[in-house]
Amino acid sequence: MSLHKQLLSQYLLPLAVTGVTTIGVNTVFVSQVSAQVSLVPQQEGEIFLNNGLGDFNGSNFSCLDGNSSPTCINLTTSTAGLISSVVSLSDNSSGEQSRLFVDNLLTASSYGGGVVSFGAGDRGTNPSGYWFRPSEVNEENGQLEVGTFRFEFAQIIPELTVHYFDTERNGETGVDDGTNSFGVTGVNAGATLLSGFNPVPAGPDSNIRKQTWGNVSFITLTLGFDKPNSTGDGVDFQLETPPNSGNPAAVPEPLTILGAGAAMGFGGFFKKKLAKSSNKENKA
Repeated sequence: MSLHKQLLSQYLLPLAVTGVTTIGVNTVFVSQVSAQVSLVPQQEGEIFLNNGLGDFNGSNFSCLDGNSSPTCINLTTSTAGLISSVVSLSDNSSGEQSRLFVDNLLTASSYGGGVVSFGAGDRGTNPSGYWFRPSEVNEENGQLEVGTFRFEFAQIIPELTVHYFDTERNGETGVDDGTNSFGVTGVNAGATLLSGFNPVPAGPDSNIRKQTWGNVSFITLTLGFDKPNSTGDGVDFQLETPPNSGNPAAVPEPLTILGAGAAMGFGGFFKKKLAKSSNKENKA
């Protein structure tokens, strides 16, 4: 779903259904305006990567089920052009380029006839919703969530929030280009870390860490760590922006629509009052 449609469904449809009839409805609607817009497609599938031919671990790259498959997701299309490119880079811990998927962590899924298979749920508590899921293809049928990915945007994003799920190792996950420089070359010049820490600190099982970056034109994320002869530390992530951040499609401001809706509501109210007053005068 495009950002345009997301905004319509998230903000405008509830207003159309409920109407601006009470102060309570208005308050709920205004609180929804501050909600973030997810850049994660709301369907499971494999992300189409903009790696060149022969660049993906030495072989021609395509989605495991084929680039024309419904499970092959183009982020440029799904974000209305906001994400212009996503490339898999060689990860510092695994030495390989990983695939990238969108996954509901509570359900099982399989791609390429079982080349990559995700089980239903992970150890510990799993969050609901959809997450970007790195997949190291040569580990555990792709279940190890390790990888390094560079996201490029069509324009500067004033505020980009990254949520990291289940970071259990210090100094290995965050904004980095795969060289463990963490922030020096993992983001464009002029971008700043507004909140959070980089690299992301470790936490208890199933923790969710958050970073917010300002003025982002590209960002490179390193996720997880591949331990030799072991399962490693896997990390999933989400990307979010405030409503209308860099959205090429013009969407009316929700508060403007709220004001217009309120004006229409009050206009109808006064029109009825005026009609009643007029009827009383005629009867008199």
